[in-house]
Amino acid sequence: MEKDIEAIKAKAILMDTKLAQAEKDLAYLEEFLSRFKSIRENMKDLENYYFYDGTWLEERELLEEKCPDFNAGVFSEDGIYNAHVAQYDCVKQILKEAAISIAE
Repeated sequence: MEKDIEAIKAKAILMDTKLAQAEKDLAYLEEFLSRFKSIRENMKDLENYYFYDGTWLEERELLEEKCPDFNAGVFSEDGIYNAHVAQYDCVKQILKEAAISIAE
C-alpha cells in the first residue's frame, strides 16, 4: 500500500507550522521562567511589608495624619492583598497545567 505523497506533504507543512509555533512558545516559556523568580521576590517583599513586618498599618496611619494629601497604592485597603491572592491563584494554575502536561 503506497502512501499519498500529497497528503504527506500537506501534513509536513502543517507540522512545520506547529514547530515554528512551538519554538515561539518555548522562547516565551524560557522568558517567563527567567522572570518568575523576580516576580516571586517582588511579591515576597510586598507580603512581608503588609502581613508580617508590622509596619504597614502604622506607616499608613502616620502618613494619613501627617500628610493627608499623600496617596500611595500600597496603602489602599486591598492593593497588596489582591495582588497576593491573584499571584497565588496564578501559581496554582501554573502548577495544575504543569501537572497535566507531565501526566499526558
